[in-house]
Amino acid sequence: PLRPGKNRVCILDKLSRRMAAEKEDIPGPVAGTKDAMVNLSGIIDYSRVSVLNADSKANLKGILKGEDGAAVRSDADVDHQLLIFVSFQEAVKLHGLGFKTPASSTDAKASGPKTVKLFVGATNLDFESAASAAPTQAFALKPEHLDGRELLTTFVKFQNVLQLTLFIETNQKDTAVTVLNGLSFIGAPKAGFNVAAIKKIDDH
Repeated sequence: PLRPGKNRVCILDKLSRRMAAEKEDIPGPVAGTKDAMVNLSGIIDYSRVSVLNADSKANLKGILKGEDGAAVRSDADVDHQLLIFVSFQEAVKLHGLGFKTPASSTDAKASGPKTVKLFVGATNLDFESAASAAPTQAFALKPEHLDGRELLTTFVKFQNVLQLTLFIETNQKDTAVTVLNGLSFIGAPKAGFNVAAIKKIDDH
């Protein structure tokens, strides 16, 4: 058995490494609190979601609800960027997000998001201001992150989220079009759970 002093050193070392990891704005797997988190699709205010620079076939509500075949694509006649606005029916603690773009896509002119910037409560952003403003958090996604897995937020910065803006600034292959087939939010209502309204994460 380890001596008490050595045990304390080990615990402090693990704690310091965990705190350092939580400070990184790098996507990663859920650790420790997954069972307390839920898919927040049930409390999105679908009357107050929108996307800018999407083509005419965009189905934002569909990708938020996880509908098969739903997609949001940027307008090929403009550029690859997307600006997505999502509101919730009540304030939430946002633990993570999931992005989905099939790796098997045969469309050479489209690819999934790479640089994604998150802004809490910034309802009046346009593309110019989103590009220059300091985000609440930014993700640099890799292709393997686009399978719908939960990517962690810096949780302390997302304790009171009623509205979230996502600026998709670049995509994976520098293609003319950015495509997104799924977008999910994982967290908990700030005021507590309404089981009837929220879909459990394990069913997602």
